[in-house]
Amino acid sequence: MTLGNKSCKLAGRLNGKNFIVTGANCGIGLETAAELARRGAAKVIMACRSEERGRAAKEEILSRYGASNPNALTKNVAISSLQQYLQHVTETQLVVMSLDLENRASIKSFAEAVQKEIPRIDMLINNAGAHFPKSYDSALGNEIHVEVNYLGPFLLTQLLMDKLIESHARIIDVSSMAHKSSPAIDVNRLDLLDERRNGMIKAYSYSKMLNAIHAINLGRKYGDKGIVAVSLHPGVIATQLSRNNNGFFRSLIQCFAPVLKTCWDGAQTTMYCVMLENPKQGGYYSDCALSTVQNCPTDEATLDKIWSWSLEKVGLK
Repeated sequence: MTLGNKSCKLAGRLNGKNFIVTGANCGIGLETAAELARRGAAKVIMACRSEERGRAAKEEILSRYGASNPNALTKNVAISSLQQYLQHVTETQLVVMSLDLENRASIKSFAEAVQKEIPRIDMLINNAGAHFPKSYDSALGNEIHVEVNYLGPFLLTQLLMDKLIESHARIIDVSSMAHKSSPAIDVNRLDLLDERRNGMIKAYSYSKMLNAIHAINLGRKYGDKGIVAVSLHPGVIATQLSRNNNGFFRSLIQCFAPVLKTCWDGAQTTMYCVMLENPKQGGYYSDCALSTVQNCPTDEATLDKIWSWSLEKVGLK
């Protein structure tokens, strides 16, 4: 038994569609990239901080779901009727590219490469995230969780926006139920100066709240241009997200491992948001169903201030 174990049972193929998945070298990101390719995606851009680990992840996917594996079409299938929509993953479907969301130059370089090399982006999945053992400042002076989990993806999304609009793309932000522990949004202190001194839990939770707000704001700003944006909670999962944490945190995860979701389970709500025909603009999904962001600001003045602050923090204002 796992916590809230729901699988995506939506039928369909993804023929001809191109995807970007950040953090695709491990965990939920790897599983998401694999599931997209199994459903027939034309290209899955595996955006990874380490190209070496990205290539290793690609080989793992091909080994697991390529034509050489006789179990490729029956392994990890939510219900047997979905097998007809699966295919063997091919080498040309998976493209590994370098992206470090803590490094602005890397983000800009990645965006430029995508603009030149990828003719169309149908979906951007902002999956990458990090959970550090403590709160500290990034090289740019921002709280590290906010930098990697929110500001980096925010900048990437904005740099790709023209291309995303061209294809009326869908944007999926991987948030977390941890947003429930976020400090209240205060537009006069969005830099989280106090929380970075009070521990990583508040800072991480705050970054996840910002992920959910990002999807809401994207819908507000670009919905009339064909963009659809959603956020989601993947589940409680023992992934490499905690690789930077201390021994106590890792031991705690191992203790609860029997009831935690697997990484494949964790990718299911992402796949649900991919396959869903008409997702709710700015909606938040959990366990393959529409849910609610708790304590999220809804007034336009606050949302606009968060948007303006975000543009300023990434140098676009």
